Amino acid sequence: MLGKLKGKEKAEPKQFLALVLTDEQVQAAIWQVVNEQTEIVALGTPVEWDGDTGTTSELITAVDATISSATEGMTQEPNEIIFGILPSWTDKAGILGSKREFIKSISRELELKPLGYVAITDSVLSYLKMQEGTPTTSILIQVSRDELTLVLVRLGRIENLETIGRSDDVVTDVLEGISRFKASDNLPSRIILFNNMHNLDEISQSLVAVEWQNQFKFLHIPKVETLPKDVAIKALALAGGSEVAKSLGFTLNEPEPQQAEVATEEEIVEERIETGLVSPEEIGFGEELEEVKEVPKERKKIMIPKLTFLRIKIPKIDWQYLMGKKSTLLVLSIVMVLAGGAFWFAWILPSAEVNVSVIPKILDQEVDMTLSTTASIVDIAGGVVPAKLETTEAAGEKIVETTGKKTVGEKTKGEVTIYNRTSLTKTFTKGTIISKGSLKYTLDSDVSVASKSAGSDYVDVPGKTNASVTATTLGNENNLEAGSEFTIMNFGLDSYVAKNESGLTGGTSEEIQVVAKEDQKSLVSSLTEELLAQITGNTQESSPGEAVYLIVSTAKISQESYSAKIGEQAKTLQGNLTITVSILRYQTSDVTELVNSSIDQAIPAGFVRASTPSTVELSAETVSDTGSLVKGQAKVKISLLPSWDATSLPAKLKGKNGSEIGEVLQAEIPGFQAVSATIAPLWLPPRFKTMPKNPKKIFIIVTPLAI
Repeated sequence: MLGKLKGKEKAEPKQFLALVLTDEQVQAAIWQVVNEQTEIVALGTPVEWDGDTGTTSELITAVDATISSATEGMTQEPNEIIFGILPSWTDKAGILGSKREFIKSISRELELKPLGYVAITDSVLSYLKMQEGTPTTSILIQVSRDELTLVLVRLGRIENLETIGRSDDVVTDVLEGISRFKASDNLPSRIILFNNMHNLDEISQSLVAVEWQNQFKFLHIPKVETLPKDVAIKALALAGGSEVAKSLGFTLNEPEPQQAEVATEEEIVEERIETGLVSPEEIGFGEELEEVKEVPKERKKIMIPKLTFLRIKIPKIDWQYLMGKKSTLLVLSIVMVLAGGAFWFAWILPSAEVNVSVIPKILDQEVDMTLSTTASIVDIAGGVVPAKLETTEAAGEKIVETTGKKTVGEKTKGEVTIYNRTSLTKTFTKGTIISKGSLKYTLDSDVSVASKSAGSDYVDVPGKTNASVTATTLGNENNLEAGSEFTIMNFGLDSYVAKNESGLTGGTSEEIQVVAKEDQKSLVSSLTEELLAQITGNTQESSPGEAVYLIVSTAKISQESYSAKIGEQAKTLQGNLTITVSILRYQTSDVTELVNSSIDQAIPAGFVRASTPSTVELSAETVSDTGSLVKGQAKVKISLLPSWDATSLPAKLKGKNGSEIGEVLQAEIPGFQAVSATIAPLWLPPRFKTMPKNPKKIFIIVTPLAI
């Protein structure tokens, strides 16, 4: 009954984690969506760590500590998380490999589910828009221990981002970063500093004292501001969390952007700002933490270079004055001049260079060929190409792990008493074996033992002599306590026997790693192969257009040294070798000339030969004793480009812009990959930055991509 009176309890809002990761510090926060808005539930205590020397284990410990402080007192800890990282942790391909491993390890060890990551500067910009009601126009500077990240932002759009290594003079670093912007317009008169660890008051005061307008294009003296230390984690939780919430299906109440107090002509653009949130699949570790999903192929983007244009103002003409004066001739003249100028401006002046990158078709041709040092010109009929015989050398070193095993130690030693139960004196020579079971020992010297004699009560007394013995093998298993009985050679115990009155001791053994014969052989083989490849690469780099054939059979080691001998104890073996080898050097153009006729016949319809150099690979069948003659087959690889209509294609491109250019080229040129266009002159107004209306002013260049 009481439950009915109270009604259903309101469901608790779902909570999420946010984590700021830098090379100095980590900090966590708990956030949730309430009343269609993101809000922070709790902030974790910042925990320092050293990204330069710290280990992954230390990072995980620091992250665990800040998350624990944020979730203290909670009955149910959230496990879905967004990461905020430095811009320098990423490149065009995404998160850098070592940093990606950090995030993978954190997620795996702490059982967290990544929702995505965002650059800290992006989330701060989005947070500033949420706080101020309008996208910021400023120079945002993130200050850290080792670097400064400077972001040039206009109405929330990032125009430039520069990362500067930090020196002792931060002001100089800031000036260097701003100088790299190369902005054509006035720079924003607002500089915003933030850092999640250090006090920025001293840096702020130093920047205030800079004479900015003497060094850069500022319309007004810039105002220098600093943000609170916790702005990074708050921005990640609120702004980054907002993007995550929308992707998860939450409905958010986003306030209408306020109108900026002053808007210049350049600022009247569509307002748009994003946090830059990237999903875990896009950062390359989603497949290890969640079920792998098939990702559709990304559509190719056609990039036209961004151009900066000057504005041209046409003077206003007082037509009423001219007509009032009945200056008909003048009016007609002006109209004709303007019409002619418009024609020149739209038809004659603009030109465009269109660079098209395509995947080439590779044509392989093989032909019998002979390299000869006695030939001076190419003999097409005989398949002979002139070559020069040279001897060259290369030196290098290599270290390999040793694989040999060897047992070392000490042999058991001691003294035994030998008993002679026969009626004759017996001499045992040095090295005579005595044994106890499987244990064997040898006499250290010759030993003579007297025969038995009659004792009291006519009882035989055996002759006896003490002798030193040594175990035949290493190891403590040969150590024996006193009182052991030994068999001497193959004699029975009723003839000869030995006993030790004291223990046999001193036996030890240990297996060590030594240089095996195969280790040295393997090192020589692999290092020789590397040096031969080095010789080939060096000779070809030093002489473009030439090819080199190594006569491997002539390769010899002229000098060699090793860090340890075969059988010596060592965990690694370092070898230093110098090898000499004979080579035949020849021109790739000669080989191309030799196979030109067959190549031209083999080119398929719709393709032409590219201007890039052909590659030649020679496989020898026979080599003369002196190396002056090599017979074999030459494989020539030639890049082919798709043929295209130089007349109709420019006509199809006229007046096109942006993605339209790529769509036309993709339809017309097989193997199309990318395009870049340069429109001249550069001072044309933005409205004229399309392909020229005159097809004769469009110049198309097709080049193959390196494969």
